[in-house]
Amino acid sequence: MRTSDGPVITDSIGALLFARYAYAPNKLGYCGPTRARQLLRYGATGTIDTDLRALAREFHGAWTYMETMAELTGLDDPLDRRIVESYWLGGDLSQGIDANTLGKALLARITQRAGHYWAHLTPDTLDGAAADHCFHVFAVYPWSRLLGPDHYEQPLHVLNNCRIRWGTVLARHGDFLIVRSRHLTWNGHRLGLSQPQSEKVAHAVNGQSFLPDVGPGDRVSMHWDWACDRLSDQQVATLRATTLNQIEATNRRLAPSCALPEPASELAHPHAGRSGRRRHTAVANDADWLAAHLRSLVAARPSAWVGSDVTLQQLCAMHLISSHAPVTLACLAELLGTKAPATSAMVERLIRAGLVSRIRDQQDRRRVLLSLTRNGERMIGETDPATAARLQRALNNMSPAATQCLTEVLRQVAGQFAR
Repeated sequence: MRTSDGPVITDSIGALLFARYAYAPNKLGYCGPTRARQLLRYGATGTIDTDLRALAREFHGAWTYMETMAELTGLDDPLDRRIVESYWLGGDLSQGIDANTLGKALLARITQRAGHYWAHLTPDTLDGAAADHCFHVFAVYPWSRLLGPDHYEQPLHVLNNCRIRWGTVLARHGDFLIVRSRHLTWNGHRLGLSQPQSEKVAHAVNGQSFLPDVGPGDRVSMHWDWACDRLSDQQVATLRATTLNQIEATNRRLAPSCALPEPASELAHPHAGRSGRRRHTAVANDADWLAAHLRSLVAARPSAWVGSDVTLQQLCAMHLISSHAPVTLACLAELLGTKAPATSAMVERLIRAGLVSRIRDQQDRRRVLLSLTRNGERMIGETDPATAARLQRALNNMSPAATQCLTEVLRQVAGQFAR
């Protein structure tokens, strides 16, 4: 692809991705040159009236990472699609770069530019560096260091909106989308992610949109107040894992030296401690709760359940995967109280049904992480740990005959609601 001036863009898809993710912070004046109109036009139409490569170089943060990634991976072009996607969303390309090597290479480029927020960075700061935007937001930018027990609203707002986040479109109203997503939370000493909630983001300006045909059910990425791109199940899983890994790393960095680390599964809510205490409260009638819960699920999403062969044990596994995602197979087996071979076979069936996806752990390529696909989320939604634990407790107290009977009732109810 060529610009209107003539220079060749060697990877048009990579350049397009860069424009789509760089547009929102540029429009707000946070980074790069004053070229939001050009970025919007290119992101929407694929044509641009300036040298995009020269423009991208002026995004000193992103370009430093992409240039370094090109050098370390042996790719010729910092705007190669694989580099651009890996920088914004995380993924296999960034996972293959040694953290110490990356830190040294970044620091070598950073010191050449001097000034701005780069000046405070040291080899210690970049220890454990990741070649993605999430690391840049949480570790390189100063905002996480401004979080405290009081008056933390502004840094939390910046961290939440500057990171690339994912969500499911609920509705479209003109130039805006209503999207269900999980927001960054802070409980005074730890970052986490909220339960899914609605937010309003723009997808078009003066008739120009990166996603002109976006609609309910689509999963999209967002940067600040803007919908950037449509995401696949794999991209959502990768971005979610990248985000949770960086939140954990940030919590370790911010924690007092005497504090004990909390498990990753407690990242889901700012009041996880209180919900944890509630989980240990006696439940008056788990069977009644389970019936009501299942009825509400099929009433809300009947089309997702019709014709489904999901068993109650698989349903419970999906709830646990949702509430702890990304979760390993061994962890899921422990949560379910089942043996590894049986758990593996069940997960394989859910993967074949298109309800669960798996990716490689960014920190340890030998580990496989599980999360729900879009179809899986359509069936049960995103689940908090308390609901998953209560469901598991209810199922554990039922006989095999009772669970089979309840499964048949569930399918009948789904069919009735779908009529």
